[in-house]
Amino acid sequence: MKTLLFVFALGITASYAQTSVNDSRKDLIANLSSTADYATFTNALNQSGLSQTLRANGPFTIFAPTDKAFAKVPSLDELMKSENKPKLIKLLSNHVLTGKYTAQSIREAIEKGQGKATFKTLGGGTLTAALSENALLITDEAGSTSRVIMPDQNSDNGIIHIVDTVDQTK
Repeated sequence: MKTLLFVFALGITASYAQTSVNDSRKDLIANLSSTADYATFTNALNQSGLSQTLRANGPFTIFAPTDKAFAKVPSLDELMKSENKPKLIKLLSNHVLTGKYTAQSIREAIEKGQGKATFKTLGGGTLTAALSENALLITDEAGSTSRVIMPDQNSDNGIIHIVDTVDQTK
């Protein structure tokens, strides 16, 4: 498995501007479904069956890739085939943490951990968070690098951090 590096930006640049999914009255899936910017991720969650889990009470933290991020995945059509459902579930569940982790709470965990903090994903992977200048870096086992382009999007059962890259675990 490669390592996936999420970079949590404290600001949003215009070149990465996405539609907000910050509505604490809706669940995570309803928020993601409210705009076309995350249609591929939402479709994949529905196809994998994980959307039912993420509609539950939670709380959950989702690192949600944009459609632009999914466009970079060369094997997406293959991954979406029914015979590859276990791989799809693994990929998607490595974008989810059990619990609500804001960008600030991740920063605080890093400070308490003297420069690093680890988090277990819903898929059984591990994310390791570290600080680099004005960004939070989170490394998982996939090796892809992602940047949070819109942190702290609240839902009634968790939080969403929008990312620009998909975990491409084989």
